Amino acid sequence: MRPARTPAASVPEPFPSAGARRARAVSDEVVRPGARAERGAAGRGRSAARATWAPGAPAGPAAGGARRTQSRHGATTGRGDSAAAVPARAHITGNRGNPRSLPGKAVGIPRAPAHRGGGIRSMQPTRSHVRRLWCAALALALAAVAGPAAGGALARADDHGAARGAVVVERERSGERTLDLTIESPALGTSVRTRVLLPPGHDRDPGRTWPAIYLLHGCCDASGGFDDWTDSTDVAAITARTEALIVMPEGGPVGYYSDWWNGGRGGPPAWETFHLTELPAVLAREVGAGDLRAVAGASMGGTGALAYAGRHPGFFRAAAAYSGRLDTRVDAPAVMARLEDFGHDPLALWGDPVAQADVWAAHDPSALVADLPPGYPVYVSSGNGEPGPLDPHDAPHDALEAQFGEMAAAYVAAARAHGLDVTASLGPGRHHYGYWEREFARSLPLLAEAVGARGGHTPATGPTPGGNGAVPWVAGRERFPRTH
Repeated sequence: MRPARTPAASVPEPFPSAGARRARAVSDEVVRPGARAERGAAGRGRSAARATWAPGAPAGPAAGGARRTQSRHGATTGRGDSAAAVPARAHITGNRGNPRSLPGKAVGIPRAPAHRGGGIRSMQPTRSHVRRLWCAALALALAAVAGPAAGGALARADDHGAARGAVVVERERSGERTLDLTIESPALGTSVRTRVLLPPGHDRDPGRTWPAIYLLHGCCDASGGFDDWTDSTDVAAITARTEALIVMPEGGPVGYYSDWWNGGRGGPPAWETFHLTELPAVLAREVGAGDLRAVAGASMGGTGALAYAGRHPGFFRAAAAYSGRLDTRVDAPAVMARLEDFGHDPLALWGDPVAQADVWAAHDPSALVADLPPGYPVYVSSGNGEPGPLDPHDAPHDALEAQFGEMAAAYVAAARAHGLDVTASLGPGRHHYGYWEREFARSLPLLAEAVGARGGHTPATGPTPGGNGAVPWVAGRERFPRTH
């Protein structure tokens, strides 16, 4: 059975058209006329009536030590916010011992112990009773504070166990903007990390609520992937003036941004629950994150970005995918082989592609296009596998990127036919972070505008005059980053 998804909410006014917002024309855009349009029957039974996306639409689903990292140049590095030196790291331990309320348990006044000597029983509480009353009151106070911060829609996700509380167990601040949170997640059954680039002025305005741009990483990083974007790109410099939290959560080497099927039993790892239920509540408490969000990702992260947007319309106000696998069913054996590469049961993620075709379709961005409301802003980029401006001239053809390029062209065609507000950047290029850095910079104005964040243009270039509002990306030197 296809997992239930929250329908898009009805709103009074349509989202401004692409022409009204900006004329988007990326110079190297190519939409192949022969793109495959055929899809399986699974996942097609959707209502024709769709809400129109608008800025005011309600959001939400049912609602260390030193590590070896690899830079864009292939060398090991420990770079933080930028190439400039940053202050020494401040290490702050977390709040593992904080008392928390227990769901389903009524908290009341403890009964006085029976007086064994007969006569009148004393009603004066013992010292242990006072301690118990104080802890119960503290637990209720903490629950009252955490509830509004998490938002009502998030609190209703208790069937996943998330409302019982993901907790930060370690905080690590590096430089002016970088904050690493280690989060103990019930949905994942373990602790994982999330890196946050704080917006300018964050520390000077502790009471402010900030929009957030989620930036999802690609597959195959056994160390977690939460630092891929900062290690492989200049994302800190690109967002130096953007008044939004840049959130880079761990997604597992091959987590595919999904709650795993696990033979129909569910349970860990539940990455979707962590990212969309637990993490927003943590970010609200820790860094003042609000309900205005956009999402972007590269490779597997691009798959996750458009799948999350389609599965939970309204939770993210815009989405961008760079070289994502936007049709997860066209080459299901490749997905399953990747799981086996990391020692997982290939059926654990979404089950068998035939027997559990509905589960596969429910996580396929190409099958979720119709679940997005017309006017919804989407940015899609991919190379075609041929060496491009950021590749060595003698680089070989990249078959994986060529396949992803065909998927991207098909997705763009379907999204435009459905009435989405699509910006496409398709052309030469191979599968690596050099292109993804460029495309993130180009798409940042769209993402920032969607969440109402100022400073969506890079300080070095600003907006493109008369263009599509994207930032012209200029390589300062040749860079051939690692691929995912």
